[in-house]
Amino acid sequence: IFFSFWQSVALAILQGVGALKAIAPDEDNPDSGWTSFEIQELLICIEMFFAGIAHHYIFSYAPYVDLAAQTPPCCTSFW
Repeated sequence: IFFSFWQSVALAILQGVGALKAIAPDEDNPDSGWTSFEIQELLICIEMFFAGIAHHYIFSYAPYVDLAAQTPPCCTSFW
C-alpha cells in the first residue's frame, strides 16, 4: 500500500508536468484517454497478481496441517 501511494504521486506529477500524455485519445476529444489514475489502477492489478503468487509461497499453510487428523470429504466443507 505504501508503494502504491508513492507510485500514484509520481504518476500524478508526471501527468501534471506534461511528461505523461493521454494514451489512446478519442478523435472527437483529444483530452480523453488513459490518465495517471487509469495507469495506476492497471499497475496495481498487475502487482497484486505477482504479490498473490509470492504470498502463496512465502506464507504457506503447510506448517498448520495436522497430518495425523482424518481427512474429511471436500464437500462437507460447504454445509
